[in-house]
Amino acid sequence: MVKELSIKSTSKTPDGIRVFRVSGTLGVEGSAGIQGLLDACLKQKAYRIVLDLQGVDFISSAGMGAFLSAVGEMRKNGGDIIFVKMQNKILTVFKTLDVLDYFIVADDVDQAVERFRAGKLPKPPSLEELTAGAAEAFAAAPRVTQALFSLLAAYSDILGGDREINRKLSQIVDVTGNYLALNQCAFVPLADDAGLAAAAARDNYPAVDDAVKSALGDNLPAQGIVGAEELASYGRTLGKWAAKNRTQFVLPFSAADEVIAVLVVGEKKNGGAVTTEERRLLRYLGTSLNLALDKHLAASRAPDPSPGAKREIGRKAMEMETLFSISQSLAEALETEKMLATLLMMATGQFSTDRAVVLLCAADGGLEVGAARGLDAEALHELTLPPLGLADVVDGHAGPTLVSALEEELEERDRRQLEPFVEQGIAALAPIRFKNRLIGIVGLGAKITGRDFDADELRLLAALVNLAAVSIETARLLEKTKKNYGGLVRALVSAIEAKDKYTRGHTERVTLYASALADEIGLREDQRQDLLFGAVLHDVGYLGVPEEVLRKPNGITEEQLAELRRHPLIGADILRGIPLLRNALDGVRYHHENYDGSGYPDGLAGEDIPLIARVIAVADSFDAMTSDRRYRKGKSKEDAAQEIHAARGAQFDPAVADAFVRLLESGRLDVIPTKRRKQEV
Repeated sequence: MVKELSIKSTSKTPDGIRVFRVSGTLGVEGSAGIQGLLDACLKQKAYRIVLDLQGVDFISSAGMGAFLSAVGEMRKNGGDIIFVKMQNKILTVFKTLDVLDYFIVADDVDQAVERFRAGKLPKPPSLEELTAGAAEAFAAAPRVTQALFSLLAAYSDILGGDREINRKLSQIVDVTGNYLALNQCAFVPLADDAGLAAAAARDNYPAVDDAVKSALGDNLPAQGIVGAEELASYGRTLGKWAAKNRTQFVLPFSAADEVIAVLVVGEKKNGGAVTTEERRLLRYLGTSLNLALDKHLAASRAPDPSPGAKREIGRKAMEMETLFSISQSLAEALETEKMLATLLMMATGQFSTDRAVVLLCAADGGLEVGAARGLDAEALHELTLPPLGLADVVDGHAGPTLVSALEEELEERDRRQLEPFVEQGIAALAPIRFKNRLIGIVGLGAKITGRDFDADELRLLAALVNLAAVSIETARLLEKTKKNYGGLVRALVSAIEAKDKYTRGHTERVTLYASALADEIGLREDQRQDLLFGAVLHDVGYLGVPEEVLRKPNGITEEQLAELRRHPLIGADILRGIPLLRNALDGVRYHHENYDGSGYPDGLAGEDIPLIARVIAVADSFDAMTSDRRYRKGKSKEDAAQEIHAARGAQFDPAVADAFVRLLESGRLDVIPTKRRKQEV
């Protein structure tokens, strides 16, 4: 079970050394908490921090990213972060990511405090030190193109879990075969010493004898997809084999440039060919599965591994954990800002750098900063790029490219665009593409160790950038949709309040009361969003009620009362065809249901009434009680609170009513004044 993050301030010395005890899990969510703590310390100019990590039992690349970006800022201001009491498995992660020597580790708090007072702390590495010996390996980045996001979570879940490798392979083959509706999909190992078992969807194995295995291993390239025609070009053996099995293509998997296995993809059930988009999916699968196979081989071929081999095995595990975690996080992040922050936090940790940036394509075709870590805030605006020049050159590369290599490709007038990147310590740029269209660039700083980026890191970086592309477009589309719906909602509210002058401002007040109540009872973020939409539109059904009924100055008849009571049903019908508001319908339809079952329109009772409707019911009633009407003066806060308390269990959910009364009695919520209006003739 994942332990929640806990951070406690345990001491603060007279000379400003602050000590915090951290426990729990430093995954994506926990890392955000650490990031918040360290950001707060920087704002308070608290630059000497001791972190007691004895209670931390897991740290991901996201957690490392939070530490990396903060420690550089601390050191610029003469401070540092010193870690104490780390468990061995946490120390192992620091070693695995090759950053242990970059940080200060002490045995206990007293030793850490003495190190601060002695003043013998590391200096932040210079840009020259960081970029010394930068790898030309970026030029050899594999061509990992856009994947189908619909299968990403499934692949990542399988590959990132604790399953034995052959179970993973069997599940991968089943998922791929089912999704692509293939008559044949099989994993065929070629190396006898790899401990890999054959796997096929629906037990449909291709016939693969030793001659075919030998021909596949000797002829196939280490990367990419090989089609049936190309297979035939490698000789009669492979040509006959492909034709007999109706093979469309094979996807090779390699280790140390040796092809050790292939994924065989046959014809589809409907007789059609695998599409371009589906090929992209398989290319992504090839990248991810190669990471899993590398990890398996490193372990299986070194039963008693050396310290170096153990580190390599651990690094493979971290790569898979990062791929799994970031795919989940990006899929769940529905806001561009949140999604990009998560991406950069994990990327900086995984690639052992303290700086990174995402540039997004703007409306004019240029690039502007979408998110950044570890960069000078005042210089960020200089990273905004015009439509032509650097963006075109980066887009021309299949994968990540060294900034130094770009200097040779750019024309002299465009080289100035690189200066801000060089000044900010960005060593490599990677294009973000969606459907073969450039939508942004990721810039990654040089590794703090000064070591080269290896091929596996480049494959992982390319995969992460591909994930980001889909998430960016998804988040942008959702934000655009919300903006459009926002205009629709405002128009509906204006129409509601135009029908009755005495209800103007009512929806705004009810929404504010409901928002405060949502925070008090701890609604999830998705529930809170549905609640707010429901609160804003809870009276939209009045649009279908005749104005003479709404504005009747005197007593109302039973028939007219029945007409008024139809407004929840009318409102639900109005909104039913709007997808984004579908979950808000509960608040609109059921906000006049009573907890004891005496309400309308359906006579629901207790927890059969949706929670957001129970919240809106309290907020709506409180505003009705405290607002002036033509026939009475509004009640005081105290009197309204008493009425709500008295109706708990009858009209209102007791827990919701109690929470609202707490807000009122504690002074955290007060009556929102009704705006004064001119008397209409």
